[in-house]
Amino acid sequence: MLIDRFRCAGRAIRGLALAVSLLPLGPTHGSLKAQTGAGAQDPPLNTLDTLQHGVILSETQCGALPSAVWLQVDGRGFCVRYWISTGSGVKDETLVYIHPDVGGLDRGRVFLASSAAPITAGGQQRAAEEWSRVLGRPFVSVGRVGAYGSSGNHLRERRLLLEVRVMMAALDALKERHGIRRFHIVGHSGGAHTVAAMLPMRSDLGCAVMTSGIVSVKTNALDLDWPINAKIAASHDPIEFVGAIQVRPGLRMIVMSDPDDRRVPYNSQREFVERVRTKGLPILHITAAAGDGQSHELGSAGLHVAADCAKGSDDMALVRRYQTKAPPNLAATKGK
Repeated sequence: MLIDRFRCAGRAIRGLALAVSLLPLGPTHGSLKAQTGAGAQDPPLNTLDTLQHGVILSETQCGALPSAVWLQVDGRGFCVRYWISTGSGVKDETLVYIHPDVGGLDRGRVFLASSAAPITAGGQQRAAEEWSRVLGRPFVSVGRVGAYGSSGNHLRERRLLLEVRVMMAALDALKERHGIRRFHIVGHSGGAHTVAAMLPMRSDLGCAVMTSGIVSVKTNALDLDWPINAKIAASHDPIEFVGAIQVRPGLRMIVMSDPDDRRVPYNSQREFVERVRTKGLPILHITAAAGDGQSHELGSAGLHVAADCAKGSDDMALVRRYQTKAPPNLAATKGK
């Protein structure tokens, strides 16, 4: 029966989550725990100060870092941090992870996500090596603007077109430096916004997985009863550019959602999927039980989805393995 299938799949995902619980990439508010060990030689990358004032690095400082690229974007210099492991799999195809937001504003006060605070460069490198081993392919995690040690202002510049352009330039630099031909890419929550925004812009994406993603910025805000303020209005909204996505050999778009998500409501994620489909483009929507109190943390599962997708698993196989919660009744959801 359908219910039994979801229960069995749910046990499988929980087993996967347990197996990878010690393999973090950064703050996902519960699904991926941080590798700690911060100290004088490996300080935290995210702090209240970096959130409030941004991260400023010179080209010289950037060049002294073990894994970073210096970029010129929109007339500004940016240092983008990354952590890569190339020990497994096809060497010219790399799985990229783009992390979620690391903090925000609550009643006008800046807060740092508790899971973002322990993140260090050393922990990120160890995590990249472990994820590469577990997933069986080269792996890289990349810091977004103003987060994970990358320069810029996370609170002011996230979800702007500038952030997308910086990530675009960073991926171009990684291709040249490491001989990468194609990216399989996973973005979680705010990181999924970046993935969705790049879909019309890049021709080198294979499997593109967006978990619990802010892929329809304005609808997400309205679903959370937030006013459409100047910051939200100025955001680059991926759903508005779906018509520019081109069907390409090897491109597979996958959205993964928990229908009970309390951070990024399911409706806004489903709206993006439906908009893509109305343009005649193929996209897979997997509904899964996140397991945390906010029904939001699907980052770990998304990495496994991307790895299986990159190995050639078809849509039906991905649904059988990863769909652990039934999608809501469409007619009932539209009536809300």
